[in-house]
Amino acid sequence: MNDPNPAPAQTPAQLETGNNEKTGEPSRTEGYDRLGMAMGHLPEMAILRRFRALSAEDLLYQQAELQGLEERLSRYQAKDKQSDHEDRKTYALDWDTLQRSGADDAANGNVSAQWDTILKIRPGLKEYHEALIRHRQVLDLRPAIPRQVKALQSWMERPDRHNIYLLGPDRNIWENPTFREDLTSLEVPSEEQAFTNSFTIGLVH
Repeated sequence: MNDPNPAPAQTPAQLETGNNEKTGEPSRTEGYDRLGMAMGHLPEMAILRRFRALSAEDLLYQQAELQGLEERLSRYQAKDKQSDHEDRKTYALDWDTLQRSGADDAANGNVSAQWDTILKIRPGLKEYHEALIRHRQVLDLRPAIPRQVKALQSWMERPDRHNIYLLGPDRNIWENPTFREDLTSLEVPSEEQAFTNSFTIGLVH
């Protein structure tokens, strides 16, 4: 006969203490701190996403922003060169006149649009170049070896020692086949190290 008042499923908070009713094994759940400690102890366990597509998408946004600023700068430069104002015609020839175009003591008729745009471009260009270099470095990271991913999954799921239980959108990163090609291991073992590392991962507690 069915129980009219079945016990509710255990929540992560309820799993933090006590034993698993079916196996008698400790059911305490662990999170980022435990996983981070293990990854720090064994670099081959540090398997993370590279976010290659997201990185490329962000580069596209930065590129579009800079493209717009570049076109705006070109328009301002052309207008200043064609101006009858003595200072504005000098902007392309003298940096000091250009950078003083927006100063409080600048002569009437000066227009700071060109210099203001340059100041907007400067940090954006620096950020873009740094992101471009980082993206190239990310692409050079070696993909994680499937056996290492499997070993990490097995280690995380061991209820007797680890029982890593993440709740957020990252909880299935190591299981979801969509992310498989995006995973990288900070230390990829050689064939000779395979058995040793798998054995060592099992001992981490």
